[in-house]
Amino acid sequence: MILHAATIAAFFFVDQTQQAQCAVQYVQPVPEEWKWWFGALAPWVGPLLSGVVSIYVAWKLFHWQGEKDRKQWIRDQKKAEWRELLDAARECQFDLEIGLTERSILPSIGPKELLERLMKIAVILEDRVFIDRSILNPLISQYDSIIKNTIKLSRSIIGNYVFVEEVYSTHTENIRAMREAAKKDLGIKDR
Repeated sequence: MILHAATIAAFFFVDQTQQAQCAVQYVQPVPEEWKWWFGALAPWVGPLLSGVVSIYVAWKLFHWQGEKDRKQWIRDQKKAEWRELLDAARECQFDLEIGLTERSILPSIGPKELLERLMKIAVILEDRVFIDRSILNPLISQYDSIIKNTIKLSRSIIGNYVFVEEVYSTHTENIRAMREAAKKDLGIKDR
C-alpha cells in the first residue's frame, strides 16, 4: 500500500511539471533590396583584400631588407677604406719610430722615401669614395701641411734626429685624429 501511494504521488508530480506542447513560428524579415550585393561580393572581396595586403607587406619587406643590405654594404666599404688608410699611416709611423730609436734617418726613411710615403697617404685620402668628405677634408689639409713641412725640413736638415722627430710628432697626432674620425664615421663608441 505504501508503494502504491508513492507511485500515485510520482505520477501526480510528473504530470504537474510537464508543460503543454506549443509551436513557435519564426517570421522571416522582409529582405531589403540594397543588401543583396553583400552576399554576392563577399566571396570575392575577402580573397582580393587578403591578396592586396600580402603583396603590400611583401613589397615593404623587400624594400626594408634591400635598404638594410645597402647600408651594411656601405659600412663594409667604409671599413675597408679606413683600414687601408690606417695601414698606410701606421706603416709610415713605424718607419719613423725606427728612425727615432736609431737617432738617425735610416735609408728606408730618408727624406725622399718619407715624402713618398706621406704622398701615398695623401693620395689614399683623396681617393676615398665612401668616407664622408666633411671628415676627410681636415685630414687632407693636415697631411698637406705635414708634406710641406717635410719638404722644408728636408731642405734645411739641422740634424737627422730633429727632422724625424718633427715629422713623427705631427704624424702621430694625425693618426690619432684619423682613428677618431674613423670611429665617428663608423659609429664605433669607446668602452
